[in-house]
Order: sequence, then structure tokens, then C-alpha cells
Amino acid sequence: MRKPLLLLLSAIFLFSSCGKKEPSREEASKLIRKYYKYPQVFDYDISCGDETVARQLLSTDLEKDGWINIRKTIKMIDTGAFITFTEKAQPYLLPTDPEDLKYHRQNVKVMDIDMGEIISMETSKDGNHIMISYTVKQINKTPFIAVLRKQAKDIQEKRVYLARTDQGWMVDKQAEAHFIFQ
Repeated sequence: MRKPLLLLLSAIFLFSSCGKKEPSREEASKLIRKYYKYPQVFDYDISCGDETVARQLLSTDLEKDGWINIRKTIKMIDTGAFITFTEKAQPYLLPTDPEDLKYHRQNVKVMDIDMGEIISMETSKDGNHIMISYTVKQINKTPFIAVLRKQAKDIQEKRVYLARTDQGWMVDKQAEAHFIFQ
């Protein structure tokens, strides 16, 4: 009588300890932040030697506010930069490849993108995948946000999938199929 009871309790203990529980919202948030390296710098490559880009930037307040200078006269065979950055813009200039500098291109920081909050967590029927909806938000916007032709929403909703592995929960790019075919 004691043996079957002991065997039953052992089996219950083994099965309950083998199945890892779902991650909490905080744990899921940490996994997503680590995987996507939030916060991320959102940058933009300005072609300073491009006359068309110079014309587009004339329609912004970047020159008026003292962030850039735009040369308005163009010589027939001109290979110089039409756009130069002022001392005021230096904190927003990002490291740029020497090859890009040779062609008068400069990376500028536009903003940071950071993870917001987890909206929902939905587990697949097999319990080995989780679909997470979360928000990302724009923070630390710089004056160079004006270079973007289309302004994105301040807060956007994203979706990511986690899969249970031997090492624990991990981001899984192909787990969407587990939710489509349920």
C-alpha cells in the first residue's frame, strides 16, 4: 500500500516540476528587451552632397534653428557638400563609416525607440509557445526628427513569440504558425 502511494506522489512531483511555468510579464519583458536590445537608437543617413536632400531640408526648420547650414549656390561641377552641421548639432552626429564620409553622408540620431508595456500574453494549445503583444514608444526625440518624411505614431503595437526550450523561454521568429493553425 505504501509503495503505490509513494510511486504516485513521486510521479506527481516529477511531472509538476518538469513543466516550466509561463514567464511572468516582467520576465517576458526582460527577454524581449534583451533580444531586441531596447532601447534602440533610431538613426538617419543624410546625404549632404545631394542637392535634392538639401532642397528637402530647406523645408524644415533645421537651418533656421541653427542645426545645419545649407549652401544655396551651386556651381556646374560641384562635388562638395551642400549641407554642413553646426556645432550645435554635434551631440546628435553618430559615428559614420569613413567611406560614407568620403561621399558626404552623415548618420544623425533621430530618436530612441524603447519597449513600453506588455498588452497581452496568449499561450498556444500545446503550452510551448506564447504570443505577446507589447508597445514600443519613441523617446528622446532630437531636432533631426524633421528629416523623416512620414511621422510614425509615438506608440506602436508589436507582436513577438516565445517558445519553451530546454534552456527556458526564448524569442522564436517562427512560432506564429503555432497560433495560426490552432
